[in-house]
Amino acid sequence: QRALLGGGTCEASVWKFNDMPVAGVAFPLGNYHNNAEKTYAAEFISKADYDNMQLLLLELVQSGKFRDAILESKNDIVKNYRAWRDKLVIKR
Repeated sequence: QRALLGGGTCEASVWKFNDMPVAGVAFPLGNYHNNAEKTYAAEFISKADYDNMQLLLLELVQSGKFRDAILESKNDIVKNYRAWRDKLVIKR
């Protein structure tokens, strides 16, 4: 399913504002905005969605079409991953 991520802004907004090309991928969330039935609850994503996103991104990288853009932003990607990796939780 395709959507244009029309729900607001994200980290790419500042790049786009500075005339840089951007793209985005997103996961459908369970408990979107912590909205559980009777209380607050953690957001979650599907393990199948996570696995398929990995396959999609690997295919894009291996295709070579985005090689230059990936290499240019590699340091930022690594820095952000290191800063946030402890917050990334995979719910199985």
